Amino acid sequence: MTFFPLNAALARVLIPRFVRWGVTANRITGFSLLFGMAGGAAFLQGTRAGMIWGALAFLAANLLDECDGSVARATGTSSGFGSWFDTLAGCLVHAMFFASLGVGLSRQSSEGLWGVLGLLAALGVVIATAAYVAEQGIFRGESGWRHPDPPRGSPPDRMERLRGALRTDFSLVVLAAILAGAVKWLLWGGLLGAFLFWIPADFLAGARLRRQKQ
Repeated sequence: MTFFPLNAALARVLIPRFVRWGVTANRITGFSLLFGMAGGAAFLQGTRAGMIWGALAFLAANLLDECDGSVARATGTSSGFGSWFDTLAGCLVHAMFFASLGVGLSRQSSEGLWGVLGLLAALGVVIATAAYVAEQGIFRGESGWRHPDPPRGSPPDRMERLRGALRTDFSLVVLAAILAGAVKWLLWGGLLGAFLFWIPADFLAGARLRRQKQ
């Protein structure tokens, strides 16, 4: 499920090429993290050019994040470490996005509020990820953790499809908002989204997983 099919379409083009070129899923995850860090550095500048370059780097990071899991499954190289790495990289990329965007906006406008909002939104990303990961057994010492796929033959539920669509499309929304000069709305949206949607959604996902394990 996706509202804007560009990222999904580009991922479908890249995935078979990564497989053919022998690029490992973990390497793709690493590149995604590097693009996210580069985007954060660009946002920190607080200039319009920095914002645009940051949005493009963030889009690239999310596009690669769309590819790594599919490459791992296609090559039979899925692993607990890969799942850990993918989850940690995704958390860092999105937390850095909000934090650096807030700092950049504070520099641009000389208003400290945006830096505070960015840090709060980044905190929301970390809490949501921790809530999601905690239910997979990592904090209880269980080994071999994987992303919680739906049972074989059954599609993801509506909440999971919505979460996937928002994750896929968010980088395109970021680029559009920056080009339209609506950057400040990204921080408000990220802050409200983390605490009103992502964190509750991850706790609900954890409750669903506990029911499946019983």
